[in-house]
Amino acid sequence: MPKDAFYFSHDANARNDLKCIRLRREMGMAGYGIYWCLLEMLREESTHVLRIDYLPDIAANLGVKDEDIDRVIKRYELFVYDDSVFYSKRLLESMQNYNSLKNKLSEAGRKGGLSRAKAWVEASLEPGVGIKEKKRKEKKIKGGMGERGETAKGVRFDADKKNVYFADRSKQPLGKNQLEMAKEGKLKPNEITKGIAY
Repeated sequence: MPKDAFYFSHDANARNDLKCIRLRREMGMAGYGIYWCLLEMLREESTHVLRIDYLPDIAANLGVKDEDIDRVIKRYELFVYDDSVFYSKRLLESMQNYNSLKNKLSEAGRKGGLSRAKAWVEASLEPGVGIKEKKRKEKKIKGGMGERGETAKGVRFDADKKNVYFADRSKQPLGKNQLEMAKEGKLKPNEITKGIAY
């Protein structure tokens, strides 16, 4: 089963709905329990709809009388029903909102992941490897300072530890001393300031 198979929105104040108050007054907590079990069963269905002719099976599953199930569905206006099916309008709306949000987040995550992967690959490419480097408009950083006046620090080294990359995707060759320290593991990219090589 998918990890969200049993999720549905449950309003914390559902017990204060006048329909639920009437249900509890007439059928007690047993009726309220039947209501929530029916909602859970509807949630488990891909269409969030159940057939009326399943009521005897549902009653047997819950260990209650057929009449009690029928009463909860038809008497308290908590479900929409006809001769063949029943469903909860509130559950359908909740699931539509949930699925819409889930799809939007999934798509945003997919796009963000692709964007990050593309940026990483492009930043990792070195000239002369057979793949043309894309020319891009770079932010102007004067004297190693960023747009907001902060000092631009390195983000990572290339594979040979001969260049350091910065957050703006520019790269800078390491100075002679920096090369030695980087190869010995004594220098980290974030210890390198843009515009300074030694």
